[in-house]
Amino acid sequence: MRAVAFAVLACVVALAGCGAGECPDATQLSAEIGLGDLDTGYQPMADGDNVMVVLGPQGLNMIVVSVRVDGLEQGEYHVTVEVDHDGDLVAGAVAYLEPELSPPDLAAYFLGLRVVFTVDQVRPLDGQLAVVTATVTDACGDPATATRNVHLNL
Repeated sequence: MRAVAFAVLACVVALAGCGAGECPDATQLSAEIGLGDLDTGYQPMADGDNVMVVLGPQGLNMIVVSVRVDGLEQGEYHVTVEVDHDGDLVAGAVAYLEPELSPPDLAAYFLGLRVVFTVDQVRPLDGQLAVVTATVTDACGDPATATRNVHLNL
């Protein structure tokens, strides 16, 4: 009898977190794209900013992007960052990450995403306008997206 009661209790506890109310409305998620990593912190990116392409630790050209999203809770999220130039995808990064939560402003931060270019891709982009788009998708499939038009500099 005790085993049956325990099994029923375990099922109730397991199902308690599976309600339809778990998924927030997509309109509650808002994203902001920025630069920085764990060492430099988060710095918002604005349209028209100059973004330095840096040489990474393994000799690859990259920009280091961070994303701030309001309305997220702890959990794993699908994060993508794409860089487009004249409608062509020239760099991208995909990760499944848990955010760094910041209690004072109730924001979630995904810091230090390395968006890698090949040498052939990056040289013609020096000084050019590029579109950087970051998308964070929650477990319910709801995205929060931010886009910035920036100048890439070598």
